Amino acid sequence: MIICHDSISGKQTGHEDSFVGGKPRLPKGVHPPIFSVTGSRMTFFFQLKIPSFHKSYGKTISMFCATDYINDQMHIPKLPNPLKGASLTEDFFNDYQSFFKIYVFDDRVDLNLYHQYEDVLAFHELKFQEEVREGQRIFGEISEAPNWILDDETPKEYNGRADAIDFLFQVKEEYYFEKTHNAPRQKVIDYSRNDNGYMDSFSDEYTLFTSNELYFFLAGGGDGIFPYVVPQS
Repeated sequence: MIICHDSISGKQTGHEDSFVGGKPRLPKGVHPPIFSVTGSRMTFFFQLKIPSFHKSYGKTISMFCATDYINDQMHIPKLPNPLKGASLTEDFFNDYQSFFKIYVFDDRVDLNLYHQYEDVLAFHELKFQEEVREGQRIFGEISEAPNWILDDETPKEYNGRADAIDFLFQVKEEYYFEKTHNAPRQKVIDYSRNDNGYMDSFSDEYTLFTSNELYFFLAGGGDGIFPYVVPQS
């Protein structure tokens, strides 16, 4: 199943369940995460409610990432070694979400528009369709198994349990997030310098994890559910 949206940005009503940009929908008492290095709010990228045809129905994924600072360790999430057939553990996730934050909400929790958040990325409601139509952009795919563009890098198990790994969806390679008119440009590495400095991107679009094909999984269960992302390009 394709995940797509209209090419032209729309107006957010606050009732959409799956969308790119705009303002996040969060439970009462939950706030956009703060990036410890800069003390500023992370940028909200997208929110996706797992649809009823998927085995992980009942979960909503909300994705944030720091965009006002960058260094050589902040391009992609930490990966296990070996990556292929990885055996994940709870310890692996202790420092996993250092420069990004992925919230996982249960559908029993009320989500409300976080009005205090200033939009950074243009709003597009996401739709689940069998094929992309004229005037639409493909955001990703959702199914019960990844559509790998390279080798199969599905993790083997979590704490010794193969049934504790669930694949959710993937975001397409080279998907670029349109920024709002007043938003600052994303910070990128300034490779003309030798001090790991950064500068404003030349582009008016944002990228997430260097625009790799991104495969989103959940590991664990019960009280310990951990998002896990595999990038490929």
